[in-house]
Amino acid sequence: MPILSDSGGGGGYPLMMDNTMLLNGMRQLGSTESWTDDLPVCDRTGVGTQPNHVYSRNGSRQEGHHCEDRSFHFNVNSTTSFYGLFDGHQGQSAANFLAQHLPADVLLEPLPETSTDADVHNLFKQAFESVEGEYFQSIDVSLAEKTSLGFQIQGMSQTEAYETFPEIVDRLSTVSAKVSSGTTAVVALVHCNRLHVANVGDTKAILCKLDQSGGYSATQLSTDHDLNNDDELLRLQKLGLNVDYLRERQQIGNISVTRCFGNYLVKAGYSDMADLCMATDEPVIAVPAIKSVPIDNSVQFLILASGAVFRTLESATGSPQVNSDIVRMVGEEFKVQSTLTGVAQAVINKICRIHQDYFLTEMNNPALPQSSRQIDDLTLMVRNFNHPLVNGISSPNSRSPSLSTMQRRFDEQLHISVTDGPAGGGTNTDDEDFGIATSGHQIGYRSRSASKTLMQSTTPVPEMSVTTNDDLILPPTFDDSSANTTTTNTTTNTTTNSTDFEERGFNSQKADPLDLDSDGRVASYVKFDDFLDAIELAKQDGTYQDFTVTNGGSTITTGAD
Repeated sequence: MPILSDSGGGGGYPLMMDNTMLLNGMRQLGSTESWTDDLPVCDRTGVGTQPNHVYSRNGSRQEGHHCEDRSFHFNVNSTTSFYGLFDGHQGQSAANFLAQHLPADVLLEPLPETSTDADVHNLFKQAFESVEGEYFQSIDVSLAEKTSLGFQIQGMSQTEAYETFPEIVDRLSTVSAKVSSGTTAVVALVHCNRLHVANVGDTKAILCKLDQSGGYSATQLSTDHDLNNDDELLRLQKLGLNVDYLRERQQIGNISVTRCFGNYLVKAGYSDMADLCMATDEPVIAVPAIKSVPIDNSVQFLILASGAVFRTLESATGSPQVNSDIVRMVGEEFKVQSTLTGVAQAVINKICRIHQDYFLTEMNNPALPQSSRQIDDLTLMVRNFNHPLVNGISSPNSRSPSLSTMQRRFDEQLHISVTDGPAGGGTNTDDEDFGIATSGHQIGYRSRSASKTLMQSTTPVPEMSVTTNDDLILPPTFDDSSANTTTTNTTTNTTTNSTDFEERGFNSQKADPLDLDSDGRVASYVKFDDFLDAIELAKQDGTYQDFTVTNGGSTITTGAD
């Protein structure tokens, strides 16, 4: 947390103390209550979720454990909003703690409008380090108990310890499970027309933009800290670890990522793990990768998602371009959903259906890995900037003259960037300037017939081409503070003549014109001729009687002129 100077001319110490006391007071709230509960949510955001489940042989699903994903989306003020997604493991405690306390460290001090990218990057690094320290302090009783129990069976083999002190071994197992709770994280800060993204682990941030050719580009702003990242393997190798062994197992200690919050067992307790004990320092760290990019009229939407969202789709389809597949799905749902929550949830639901169909097709295949027989917790957040929500309810002040045209442009051309370079004037920093390992995009395509059918069930779109954003020319700056903040209304300054798309085969669906009478009103579409003729006949043969109908405050008498 930055130390601010007292504007009254004194030093920074008194103000720092006041803020520290305030922050500590906020953190003494109950585990289910946080000062961030009073922050307004950002209603330009939608979140979709699906708890984990394991398939049975008949295709039914059963939840394996309580959902460990957490997220937030806060609208701090007219120039600042903050978003976070946490993918927990080994329990909920770490993700719960981070979701409540990280916003406190980042947002307690108002960010000046003059803040530079370097200022925000330093704030993120300090906040990540501070919150992890606070988390370990919050479980210090359990850590002390674990240490005490370990001393009582020190020097014994596992079998000998269990035969001699079974109660101690059982209790040690329970306490170890508690302190092993951890979480990956991705956060995004929108501040004064800049987007700042920080992450540890494999939670992802993907930004979709309108590029200079009139198509769309999608760039991953986060870094995958896993055992497919060559830079991470090099870091681990320098610590003395056998990276070939780790990469083959796709496991480091009790997790599959090389960076996370919490999880004491792979942090200070790493020396007790057989595959990590030779490391010269903690192998799993919580140092974030950070990137900043400008926000302008070309920015369409931002996706934050847990790593399981991408792994689940890749497992079922074998697609080598899962990032682009998910961006395409989000774009498709913008055409049919009326809210951003509907967009995000529809994408999650579709991924689950694709994976379930794949399992039902392959469940008798003995080579089907266990990871494909279950789904981890899935969470996907969509933050909209300028993309048209076609069926959204427009406000009286909105002006979206080209929604269908803009969506056809999305269908027509979507360029996917798999490079880790800054997207249009962005800056990227982390502890050693680690880049995204592109090996995740080089997985060979494997046929998944049932899953491919579902993937192709939406409106066909041409194949995506891989482009970079090095020469991207950006439109004028977009002022996020002036945006309409309803989930069902977006505005864009980009317009395109629909005839351009009609010539390319994207014909507009035009409604038939309404029939108007001589007064310019809609002509009657309910005819009363037979009814009126029957009344006239009844009058002529003397069988007609007047009657009165009262409806609310109105009275209608038949036979009256």
